[in-house]
Amino acid sequence: MNIVTQMLKAEESGIELEGKKFAVRVLGKNEIKNRYKLKGEVIFRKKTLKSFIASHMNGTFLVMIANHALTVKEGEVYDWDNNKFKPTTKVLSAYELFEKENSGQLSLF
Repeated sequence: MNIVTQMLKAEESGIELEGKKFAVRVLGKNEIKNRYKLKGEVIFRKKTLKSFIASHMNGTFLVMIANHALTVKEGEVYDWDNNKFKPTTKVLSAYELFEKENSGQLSLF
């Protein structure tokens, strides 16, 4: 099963990573594409990794780029050391992760 399908399922049920539970939100077209006006016509183009980071400085995101995935957390890229940061790489899809709070108490309402 590919990562897109898994993340769509995780949006409904959540996901567990390293013993922590997370809620997942799939980012829509308006959040992963830039809007431009070209000769009077409005067009959308995929954001570069650099522009994605600039517009998503807060939070934790799983970002899909060509044949690869990486994490952007609080505006910082987390990736393998041998992969060089390429700011012009296009963002194909992105998912925001929220840690679910576990209060440990029963809730009646």
